[in-house]
Amino acid sequence: MSEIRRVVRPQNISGDTPQQIEAFRAPLTPTMVIAGAGSGKTLVLAKRFEYLVREKNIDPTRILAITFSRRATTNMRRRIFKLLEDGQIDKEIQSRCRICTFHKFSMDLLTEEISVNWKERQKICHDKKNRLIVKDLINLLELPISSSGDALEIITGLRWICKKDGRDEFTVEELIDVAEEVVTGDPGRILEKFPHEMMLKLYRAHDQKFKEMSMYSFDDILLTAHQFLKDPKVAEKWSSRFDAILCDEFQDIDDVQFEIIKKLCSKNASILCVGDPDQSIYGFRGAVSDIFTKFKDYFEAQGKEVAIRKLELNFRSTPEILEVSNKLIEPNHKTDELSKTLRAYNPSIGLPVKLHLTNSNESEENQIINKILELNEKHKVPFKEMAVLARNRKHREEIEFKLLKKRIPYENREAINQDLRREEVKDLICWLNIAVGGSVKVQGSAMKRVINKPRRGLGDKKIAELFSAGPEIAYQQIMKHSTDPKIIDFRRTCLTIKAIANKPDSEVDIQKKIHAILKEVRIFEYYEENASKYNRIKSFLESTMSKAKNIEEVKEGIINFNPRSLDGDNLMISTIHGVKGLEFDYVFLMKLNEGKLPSNICIKKQERNRKNIDYIAEERRLTYVAMTRAKKGLFLSTSAKDDGKSRFLADVEHLIPDPLIDNLEDVDERDDLMDELEDGEGINLNEEEIVVDFDEYEEDEEREGQWSEEEAELISEDEIIDED
Repeated sequence: MSEIRRVVRPQNISGDTPQQIEAFRAPLTPTMVIAGAGSGKTLVLAKRFEYLVREKNIDPTRILAITFSRRATTNMRRRIFKLLEDGQIDKEIQSRCRICTFHKFSMDLLTEEISVNWKERQKICHDKKNRLIVKDLINLLELPISSSGDALEIITGLRWICKKDGRDEFTVEELIDVAEEVVTGDPGRILEKFPHEMMLKLYRAHDQKFKEMSMYSFDDILLTAHQFLKDPKVAEKWSSRFDAILCDEFQDIDDVQFEIIKKLCSKNASILCVGDPDQSIYGFRGAVSDIFTKFKDYFEAQGKEVAIRKLELNFRSTPEILEVSNKLIEPNHKTDELSKTLRAYNPSIGLPVKLHLTNSNESEENQIINKILELNEKHKVPFKEMAVLARNRKHREEIEFKLLKKRIPYENREAINQDLRREEVKDLICWLNIAVGGSVKVQGSAMKRVINKPRRGLGDKKIAELFSAGPEIAYQQIMKHSTDPKIIDFRRTCLTIKAIANKPDSEVDIQKKIHAILKEVRIFEYYEENASKYNRIKSFLESTMSKAKNIEEVKEGIINFNPRSLDGDNLMISTIHGVKGLEFDYVFLMKLNEGKLPSNICIKKQERNRKNIDYIAEERRLTYVAMTRAKKGLFLSTSAKDDGKSRFLADVEHLIPDPLIDNLEDVDERDDLMDELEDGEGINLNEEEIVVDFDEYEEDEEREGQWSEEEAELISEDEIIDED
């Protein structure tokens, strides 16, 4: 316990630090604030706004404060108006202040430049709709593409490249660059899966569909706003509205957003940008890693003096965490001008950074879970103060499955509703909807999805005819009227699972019922060749049904799939990208293996280096972001200690005393979700000779495989049925 108590966190800070004061009181020339992690950059932005209003007498409605997310915007507005709550800005003025995201600003610009009704006439194409469009186009064009999701991600990346340059086609090299971020494989394999001519055909059809439907993607909004600002008259009008511009998270800006900023500064508006070059981790989205250098070069070329301020005092982490983080990022620092070294606000000694070295995925994951349980049970650390981070979604699959089995409540910022896009999870939900007896419409819609799973010889034409009059009529045909032997076979399956569900809960354990239903519909058999899908089904059951006591709670579990604790005490499990801007008392950074962090894709890109980009430098920044999320304790681990340890781990290993080596101790055993099946009795339906013998549904042995990378938070019946 003493080890935990050694960490002394700073209390409320009275006043601003000298570096913060220098930053928000910087001259009105173009200014870059190099703000380290946990250094109070949002406070500096808010204080800068206050300084401009109070001391420079700038009208607050003539200040543009722009950032990337609605969450950041809300936080910035709250802080700014708190500082000016003494009557300097009343509610009416607050409503006219432009504190917004890049997309909101661009929407406002287009609404004014095109027409006041533009926003109502245009449709914003969200991911779900876009995916359905791509899927329909793949079928219409008869393209040999198995994953519409992968195709959509590739088309989205290519659309950005082409639209910003005013082109309607892309090169083979551009296709490879974009596809490498989506699928694995060398360029040859990628082009086999996504040939250039085929993807051009899909891209053009997709673009034409957007035009026909008056659809805009979020990227299109930015690109179109940029096109308007190329008109000198439009740029003049909009730039004349602002005397000062504040830009948050400047390291994440892409070249189009930078062009928008430059156009808005054409009337000599003061501009101050805040960001951290060491946290530039969105290169795959178009972020420009050397944007601070470009900022300096651009304004100096215009004869303006560029001021540089640094925030290096870290209010978040212990000295031990910062020592390791500083050492890790050191090789990326090319110039002193943009480099920084973080110092701890509280210099008292904290926990040493911990390192676990092993050659076993099992040992690495077990060690992490053991430590989480120790912190929670022995040291009373809430789960919500801990995070498990990995390079990408696939790397966290195994441990996420174990967290579910061990009843550790968790949440995943990136995964809301994502599991429900999976074919196997939607099939599972449809079968359970039929079994527990939802509305006739819902059951009929569910039947349409699973009537030929496993295959019963029903063709697409037959199924289309059966459901042509709607799901309610189809339900009546299936359950009462049809004499087709194939449909009768399906009817018998439906009646059987309904009989299983209707058996009194007092006579048959609910978990046994669920398993019997899924054995009857042969869902595990249908997906047994795919370990990932097989285990995703099991994981979904763990998450939704683990506490169900009766059929009513099964229904509730279907609608509210959520592995999270109701009291909000949930461990965070995420990719590193998903927690940027957040902080936790204890952070577990896993899979520090060469080929995983840094990723194998980036290593290969670095070797080819067609675009003269330092891909390894971005992977190093990504690792730095993960480390600097930690406040009190940082736990690093690798499952390849002998011949595959990450080069990043090698850079800092000498600073970490007493690593734990190859501890293969397993996690304390906890009860699995489903108990051993008990003997069951037959169930009879009056209208059918349906008999259910629970001895037939003995549970299979646990099988190995990978589980999904995502969870779902809240779903509706419509989402279950309608999304393909």
